[in-house]
Amino acid sequence: MPRKVLIACCFSLLVAGCANERLIRRVKAYTEAHRHGDVALESEMLSPDARTWYESKSGEGEPLRPGRSGRYAHWDAFFHSRSVMSDWIVRGRDVTATVHETNDFYRLLDWKPNPYQMTWWFDDQNRITGVMVRSLPGKETSRMQEFRAWAAVHDPSELESLMPKGKLDPTGDRAETWKALLLASSLGPEAGYLGPRAGYLGPRASYLGPRASYLGPRASYLGPRASYL
Repeated sequence: MPRKVLIACCFSLLVAGCANERLIRRVKAYTEAHRHGDVALESEMLSPDARTWYESKSGEGEPLRPGRSGRYAHWDAFFHSRSVMSDWIVRGRDVTATVHETNDFYRLLDWKPNPYQMTWWFDDQNRITGVMVRSLPGKETSRMQEFRAWAAVHDPSELESLMPKGKLDPTGDRAETWKALLLASSLGPEAGYLGPRAGYLGPRASYLGPRASYLGPRASYLGPRASYL
């Protein structure tokens, strides 16, 4: 290969590598801005008509706006979701990564989730025009079936609200209800369940719903923004 051609190829690879790293840094910066609530920086990094898709990039998708937006926004905040991204791939103006997520919901169910995949699309101004979240194949383990069996006996209508047609719905105040039911189910059959918005009364403690308090024999839990003594 002629020397000039070799130099040109090396230069092209170097430029492409720098461009790839720039887009990955943009994704990381956007993710950090979103996590810390930096709405101004998010606004700069999103195109005005940015969209979100789940599983496949079909249809119009959901609007992707700065701040807490999207069907999982409240869910992720309430359950303190944290994620680590790896296996970065850049194809032109697209960036894909594998995401490993942890949150309180998984911990309450002893859930060992599969990682999932996220893809970000960029315009020629390096603004995000779209994001897609896609499941990855694999075997997960959790106590979900055990919980569903418990809820089917104690509160079947609430279970249907939380999982219409067997699929989890993260919208509204379902995160709070999920937590209430999961805490109630973990206290055992000897206590008395009065529903997630009423209370779960055990022999040694009282669970009074997601917006009230948990009063134990030696401690008091006064909500997620108060204190546990």
